[in-house]
Amino acid sequence: MSVLYGCVDGTGIADDKSYGRIYDNSFCHRVWKAWTSGPKEYIRGPWTAGWSTPKRAEMLAEWVSSNRSGANGIILAGHSRGGCAAIRACSLLKDQGIGVDYLFLFDAVNMQTLLDTHFIPSNVKYVYHALRGSYTRSRPFWGNCGRFLRSNSTVYRERSFCATHSGVGGIPWQVYFREVEGVERPANEFIWEDGEPNPTLVPMKQDVCGSREVMIWMLPTLWAARDALEEGGAPVDIVPADPKQQAGQQAGGRPAAGVPGGNGGAPFYTVVSGDSLSLISGRMWGDVLLWPILYKVNRPVVGSNPNLISAGMKLSVPNIKNYSSQELDQARSEGRNWR
Repeated sequence: MSVLYGCVDGTGIADDKSYGRIYDNSFCHRVWKAWTSGPKEYIRGPWTAGWSTPKRAEMLAEWVSSNRSGANGIILAGHSRGGCAAIRACSLLKDQGIGVDYLFLFDAVNMQTLLDTHFIPSNVKYVYHALRGSYTRSRPFWGNCGRFLRSNSTVYRERSFCATHSGVGGIPWQVYFREVEGVERPANEFIWEDGEPNPTLVPMKQDVCGSREVMIWMLPTLWAARDALEEGGAPVDIVPADPKQQAGQQAGGRPAAGVPGGNGGAPFYTVVSGDSLSLISGRMWGDVLLWPILYKVNRPVVGSNPNLISAGMKLSVPNIKNYSSQELDQARSEGRNWR
């Protein structure tokens, strides 16, 4: 049985060829390229100014309406303002009496104030929303849409990740610079997004790690949703995998070395090339600013300079739940103002 997949990708430059190079491996496009279960539609994201967002929504809704005959289910997705367009498309489909089985949102934002997309319309059954963490300082003034529900019957799940707005959509900045610009940027360099007055608190390598966690949380869930619609014809509630647990497993199901639990349950992390304390803090606790806690616990191993850690060092990773909110805030302040 066929299942429809339609998506609107993130905001980008008007030139379609250049846009395609940048977004070729985005999560929305990655799924579209691999989709073989029925009709599929990929709509490039709105132009940078964002005024084409409503048109993208209309295009997606019109495509669904034209192709749903005989289909066993509908799955829609969107990144950034493309997520806003996907939500708006659901509203347009609701007006036609068409339901949407699954909606996958990658850090959906509404920069088009004329569109009411803060609420998920009642015709959507299941929503999964990957968000950039507020602590990342990525696009701090943008907010998010699609986090409220029109109906209690809609199942909504969200998770925040230590990644930039772009990384959540499947395009980490380090990969962008390497694959598109042909430039290798330092792994520990904090990302400075275009147009922002301050850099993010996400190093290049952490953006890659955070984006991978989004992939682990979202894409297997999407494929499981497709399988459920193909097999049974009705959407089912799918609980996403915990990306941190998945990251710590090898193919045989055993904990991987360098991850807490990888040595008989001992909380340690083995440093690999390119690591930093902030990267490890972001990977373990989802907050790059908590690195001073790691440093204080491991100072006998690291030495007097927290910036000089080397591959092979075995670091103790304390349980962050044992720290008070005041202690965590103090660590963040130290991590932010370190010189």
